[in-house]
Amino acid sequence: MIHVYKKGTKDITFVLLHSAGGDENELMYVAQMFDPQANVLAVRGSINEYGANRFFKRKSLGQYDEDSLTIETHKLATFLRESSKAFKFDISKVILLGNGSGATLGINCLFHYEKMFHKVILFHPRIPRRPYYLPDLKQINVFMTAGENDYMTPKHEVVELMQILNSANAHVDLFFTKYGHQISKEELESAKKWYIEGHFDHDFSDQEEIEV
Repeated sequence: MIHVYKKGTKDITFVLLHSAGGDENELMYVAQMFDPQANVLAVRGSINEYGANRFFKRKSLGQYDEDSLTIETHKLATFLRESSKAFKFDISKVILLGNGSGATLGINCLFHYEKMFHKVILFHPRIPRRPYYLPDLKQINVFMTAGENDYMTPKHEVVELMQILNSANAHVDLFFTKYGHQISKEELESAKKWYIEGHFDHDFSDQEEIEV
């Protein structure tokens, strides 16, 4: 997968997944804002839709290609495992930063892998597929944001997504703004506060390598 890796001075690694039409540079400023000393692995979606980068195919507007979504989810898991060995970062201390369709791919990763990420920060995610069967996510901390006037990510869907993740024992915090689909200043500030106040407050001793 096309990517950029920036080595930091900490053993924490941010994995960045951009929104539809974005690229590996889209969320760099967010990682820098949250923790300038962390490692950063920024990934570009491998699907090209009329010149726009995406992480998975669509059948139509708002209808995801579930086969593509599954393939790309497993591809990302394999890529992260290989990257952790190549760049020598701790796979158990990975924080996902996802936006839009990148955030939705991040949710689908949680639907498949219980230990792919330790912490997850998602801007405007959607429910990737139905029906869903989740692993036990008791070690996962999730922070999600959405806009009350976001026509692409309806408020009721994000609330349902929180309930789905809670039912799998994840710890989920949800933050709403009055805005639309773009990441707002308030979202960044609340996500940064969540990250700083609570990051890595669990024991990593039973964290295992991703199985793919």
